[in-house]
Amino acid sequence: MPRTIARSLATATASLLLLVGCLVLSGTPGAAAAAGARHAAHCHTGHHHKHHHRARHHHRTRHHHAGRHHHRARHHHHKRHHHANRHHHAKCHRHHHKRHHHKRHHHASRAARVLHAAASRRGAPYRWGATGPRSFDCSGYTSWVYRRVGVHLPRTAAEQSRATRHVSHRAARPGDLVFFASHRRVYHVGIYAGHHSIWHAPHTGTVVHREHLWTAHYFVGRVR
Repeated sequence: MPRTIARSLATATASLLLLVGCLVLSGTPGAAAAAGARHAAHCHTGHHHKHHHRARHHHRTRHHHAGRHHHRARHHHHKRHHHANRHHHAKCHRHHHKRHHHKRHHHASRAARVLHAAASRRGAPYRWGATGPRSFDCSGYTSWVYRRVGVHLPRTAAEQSRATRHVSHRAARPGDLVFFASHRRVYHVGIYAGHHSIWHAPHTGTVVHREHLWTAHYFVGRVR
């Protein structure tokens, strides 16, 4: 009896050992495969994260460079626009200054010629209705003087006042016409000579001469 039990125990032990060995042999490849799969998945995930990080860094770098390029382009455009505006304003200022200088020179030149023509008839006698060159009335004298410089004025003092641009006493310049009126009726005209004086042909019994203005009741007309 004891021998039979011993044999049964030995057989059972051998079978158990054989079963365990089979399980170990059959389970090892599966475990290795699972471990390999987990390792591969981990590597893939790490590679994916690394690639995503590089892509985000590259995108940020491109965006940063694009922003810097856009800022430089805007700054360059603004600078060019500023220089263009400065050049345009400088050109306009030079053109305006040139026109203003030319206009002043033209007026000064014409005024000098007007005063020269006015002085050339000094001493000519006054005669009503006369237009020169030997004798004059007041408006005949002013129209004759301006014809010498190529400007044709109307015949009478009233018409000449309507043909000029009125300016203030303080703005009067040599060569302007000076009108005298009573009750809005213009009755006399002379040529402003500067220093508060005029050239004129006053009335019967007088001659053309330069005279200091004797009243403040006058107005000034500038010949266009």
